[in-house]
Amino acid sequence: MRYVLAIATLVLSGVLLLLGIGQRTFLAGPAEISYPVDTSSETGYAVVHGPELAKVPGQANVVVRGSQAFVATGAGRDVEAWVEPFSHAQLSVDANGQRLLSALIPPAAQEEPPADAEEEEAPVPLDPRGSDLWLEQRAIDGEGSETETETLRVPVKLAEDQAVLIASDGENPVPSDVSLVWVQDRETPWAGPLLAAGGLLALVGGVLYLLAVDHDRRGLGPRRGRRGPLLGIRNSFGRRRRGGEPPVNREQGTPMLASPGRKRMRRAALPALGLTVALGLAGCSANYWPDFSPDQTKEATEEEPQPSAAPVPVSDAQIDRIVKDVAKVAGEGDDALDPEALEPRFTGDALAQRAANYTIRGAVPDYGVVPPRITDEALDYQLVQSTESWPRTLLVTVASTSGATEAPAGEPVPDGEAESLSEEAPEEEGSSPSLAMVLTQQSPHENYLVSRVIALRGGISMPQAAPAEDGTALLSNEIETMMLPPGEVGTAFAAVLPGVGVRHRDRGLHGGASASGFLFM
Repeated sequence: MRYVLAIATLVLSGVLLLLGIGQRTFLAGPAEISYPVDTSSETGYAVVHGPELAKVPGQANVVVRGSQAFVATGAGRDVEAWVEPFSHAQLSVDANGQRLLSALIPPAAQEEPPADAEEEEAPVPLDPRGSDLWLEQRAIDGEGSETETETLRVPVKLAEDQAVLIASDGENPVPSDVSLVWVQDRETPWAGPLLAAGGLLALVGGVLYLLAVDHDRRGLGPRRGRRGPLLGIRNSFGRRRRGGEPPVNREQGTPMLASPGRKRMRRAALPALGLTVALGLAGCSANYWPDFSPDQTKEATEEEPQPSAAPVPVSDAQIDRIVKDVAKVAGEGDDALDPEALEPRFTGDALAQRAANYTIRGAVPDYGVVPPRITDEALDYQLVQSTESWPRTLLVTVASTSGATEAPAGEPVPDGEAESLSEEAPEEEGSSPSLAMVLTQQSPHENYLVSRVIALRGGISMPQAAPAEDGTALLSNEIETMMLPPGEVGTAFAAVLPGVGVRHRDRGLHGGASASGFLFM
């Protein structure tokens, strides 16, 4: 019975060890699940929404091969608005059939033109690269080979309200070699407990087997004067020693200190000990053990209140990217005095103001009025319009630097110019005003353009505003619940400008600068 219990314990330990090892090898399943995308149609765009990617467990990835491949993620409403005028493929996941289904969506119906109007042509496909709508974009630009691969790791949030756009450069169809890949979770939380339990049972089984052997051999040797644990085993070794001198190796002439049986036991014990140590060290990994800590992501999601207003169309990362591009374009225009260089990011009054200054400075090189240079150093004040439609408005404040051109290193400034600069320079030399920029996006296929750049007077306090992540609504021009409808504020403000300019003339302030300060007080 003792042997049966020991052998049963050892067999159970072997089963547990086999299951624990199998958790990390043949029972772990595939490392990833891949569904190829059939985009053999001539459409230039393919869209897959987050809920479709959530049908398959694991971290979703989009793998695209081609010299003009492009992949972007964005809000689902923005992606749909961008592709709406064009024919595009809508991808859906068939988890049961383990495949992707593609449905061709025709362009959205346009408003019927008048009967006497000429027939409108279909919209020309556009290049989606560089749009302000995308949260993340990856592209293989230009001259790459057809075997070049670009992989985009889709964020987990994509499962809620975001989508993926797969395209090329707008002129060519979607690359034919596209696949969606879900990387599987390789964590095996029960491998550690199984390996630990198997090792413990192996140790217990070994002890039980040793005790069973000892019980059977207790009567094989002298009992007088021999006490203590494992008496039978010690008697067995003592009897072997009493049998005479140990055998001698005839070839070498040396005594054989160990019997073949003991050698076999040592050879069997060493691999078992090594396997036990290896399994014990492997079981220390966090991936081998279950995590009983509370799911913080789930709790945070449950506690988050659902916003009742319209969603905020841009994130902080998008705003930073827009401001950096605006600063880059403005710097190029200021350096070259070229208004055309500003057109990718400027429009309206902001473009006209800088274009007029460039024209004057081109004709009068020593003209003293130089617009402040826009930097990408965003300040802590932002107003983001919360809306799902277009146009969309954004107000951000950024720091600026002096727009005056400095003399090259090693070239002294002439005495006359140095005196004039010292007379015109303010007491706080080197200080530049903070700038408020109003940016507007007219349609999904246009980027945010700066329509106004306003220098903020020092010492003013900005009014309280909603956090940028919550957004704020744009007031209607006809709202009547205020003292003055928003549509009439401009006319009323223009009426007070002459008085403001006269009032501050003695203090050396320009009327426009005072007006900008008054506007945000």
